[in-house]
Amino acid sequence: MKVICIGDTTNSVLSKVIFSIHAWEPGVEIRVARNSREGLGVMQKEFPDLVLICEDFLEYITEVVGSVRRVFSKGLMVVGGEIEDSLKVVASLNAGADDYIKVSYETTEILARIGAVLRRAANPVVAFAKPALQSGDLYFDPATYRVSLGKEYIPLTTTEFRLLQELIEARGSVVDHDTLKSRIWPGSQGPSGDMTKKYAGRVRSKLGKNGKASPWIENAYGVGYRFSGPTPQEVFS
Repeated sequence: MKVICIGDTTNSVLSKVIFSIHAWEPGVEIRVARNSREGLGVMQKEFPDLVLICEDFLEYITEVVGSVRRVFSKGLMVVGGEIEDSLKVVASLNAGADDYIKVSYETTEILARIGAVLRRAANPVVAFAKPALQSGDLYFDPATYRVSLGKEYIPLTTTEFRLLQELIEARGSVVDHDTLKSRIWPGSQGPSGDMTKKYAGRVRSKLGKNGKASPWIENAYGVGYRFSGPTPQEVFS
C-alpha cells in the first residue's frame, strides 16, 4: 500500500497516524509532501491508495482538499490538530475528504477508519454489489461504480456516488439531511444540512447540462433531497 502525507510530519496527530499505519502494515510506503503542489506531483508518479492532508493547511483547507479530490478518487482523509473543532471537520468533509481524524482517536479507531475509507475507495464492487439501475437516460451501476447520461460517462467521487445511490434507491421519496449524514458520514459531527448541501450541489452540477442544475435531484428545502427522475428499473446484463 502507498500513502502520501501532505503537510508537516512534526504535527503530533499526523505522526500518530503514520506510526499507527506502520504498526498495522509494516511494509507500507509513505511519501511526504510539504505542500499541495508537491503532493500532486508525487501523486502523479506514485499512484497512492490513500492521501492524508495535515490540518496545517486549515486556512485554505477547501482549496487543498478540493485540488487533490479533483484528480484523485481514492481514499482522502484530513488529519486534525491538537484542538478539536467541529467546524474544521465540516469544512474538510465539504471540500471532498472521505473522513477526518481527530486528536482524541485511539490507534484502533484510526486504523478502523482508514480501513473503512480504503475499502470504500479501492473495492467498490464489494461495497455496492447491487443490480444496475436505469432511469430514463441515466444509468447507475453500483457493481462497476459507473454513472452515465446517454453515452456520456459522469465521473463521481466516492462520496458523490454514495449520495446519489441513497437518493436513487429511495425511488422518489425524500431522504432527509440527517439520514444522508448518518449513512454517508457515520459518527461525524456538524450540521447535517451543511454536509449534504455541498455534495448534492456537486452531483446536480455534474448531472446537469449547459451549466444548468440537474433535473434528476430535487431539493426539498429545509428537509433533504429526492430523486426526481423516472422510477429506476433494474438492468440485468
